[in-house]
Amino acid sequence: MSRLVARVLKMELWRGTAPVAALSIAVAGIATLFNMSEYWAGRWAPLAENLRMILIVLVPLAAAAGAWQGGRERRRRIGELLGSTARSPWQPLLVSWTSVVLGTFVGLAVTWTAGAALVAPVATYEGRHWWWSVVVAFAGLAAASAVGLAVGRLIPNRLVAPILGIVFYVVGGVATYQSGGTQWLMPTVSNSRDGASYLEPQFQLIQITWLLALAAAALVVVGARRRWLSTVPLAVAVVAAIPIATGPGDGRWQPDPQARELVCADGEPQVCLARVNAFVLDDVAPKVREMLERWEGVSGGFERAIDRTSLSRDERRRAMPGNGPQGDEMPDGEQDHASVTEPGVDLERTVVLDLDNLISWNATLARRSEHGKTLELVVAEAAREAYGCEVGAGVPEAAWTAMSVARLWAAGMSDEQPGDGTWVSQEETQAFEHLRSLPEAEQKAWMGDYLAAARDCDHAALTELAGELR
Repeated sequence: MSRLVARVLKMELWRGTAPVAALSIAVAGIATLFNMSEYWAGRWAPLAENLRMILIVLVPLAAAAGAWQGGRERRRRIGELLGSTARSPWQPLLVSWTSVVLGTFVGLAVTWTAGAALVAPVATYEGRHWWWSVVVAFAGLAAASAVGLAVGRLIPNRLVAPILGIVFYVVGGVATYQSGGTQWLMPTVSNSRDGASYLEPQFQLIQITWLLALAAAALVVVGARRRWLSTVPLAVAVVAAIPIATGPGDGRWQPDPQARELVCADGEPQVCLARVNAFVLDDVAPKVREMLERWEGVSGGFERAIDRTSLSRDERRRAMPGNGPQGDEMPDGEQDHASVTEPGVDLERTVVLDLDNLISWNATLARRSEHGKTLELVVAEAAREAYGCEVGAGVPEAAWTAMSVARLWAAGMSDEQPGDGTWVSQEETQAFEHLRSLPEAEQKAWMGDYLAAARDCDHAALTELAGELR
């Protein structure tokens, strides 16, 4: 690299678009990533997936930065300065692109480092192939900045950068949330997983090839004297894009059995979390055991608690019949997990722990989620999920009353509203107060009768149980 090229690159890095790109991506990245910290705190794979989720905001910024750099270069005739020397015409283009790419990379690296600083000290599972997702994220910024630079060079207008950013945001959002394989043409992902699934490295390598070929094609179009040369990287991009676009959508995710391995706290009752979530086991186990003790002496009561992340779809349905088949269906093509529970384990008497939104930004158990959910309410939900009938207009009002009362009893609630968005009517509150006023043995007898009726879909028995509390 000549001294002139090095000097111009240094000037662009310090005075050009690069510092603004680095700062904007770092600020936007940290703000959006930490706004979703409950989905990735303490877990490597979800951190990488959320990094790609926030690309829906960062990619438009990279494209806008590239467009501004390309237009600025034309307006200030920086290309002519470098072109006046006996140098290849590629040098001005690569200097501009390199400066923008380095700026975007610094911003993304700062964002990733901030998240990793909260994961590294507590993570209980190193994850599987998640680093490929990080590489795809960087490749996505490189491609966006290249396309932006090309557009900015072709149309050196100051309005091009913000308009292109908006276009990238809209198009990227629409494409990312498609159900088919076209969603993977974007470097973003539509949602974060629970840390128990991964994308195969071979597939992500194809994504990287597609993105970098697209970047190369954009640069060749504006940088080469013979624009037909752009057909070479375009051909590579098309070859890579075909298996991506024609392949499955969410079916690309593969189950990670190591992430789902059960890690159980010492002692009884049994409380187990998936290995990927085991960093909060010491916080979860004492509270869950305290609540499980409420079920001692209740006929058919709950005996253990297992992390929802570890259970297969079939196990979830057997443990939570009230959840129904709808809502726990897996996307087309996505593989189900293998069973993790030992033969003979009564899933009907197992509390399914859904820790979604209950992990705080510092990887500890949150007292209450932003939606008002608490660990106590999660455990108590097992009482309502015991109702295994199809929920619909045919469910008697008295059955709803019985379910609500059972949930409040299981949570050890006072007569206050639960606070998680579920409203308890005055009738349900009065019925719960009646149940609490009974001797403990009678309360547990009522709960045992409730569980038997709920699991058998016995509406007549549920109506009679609700009537006992009037």
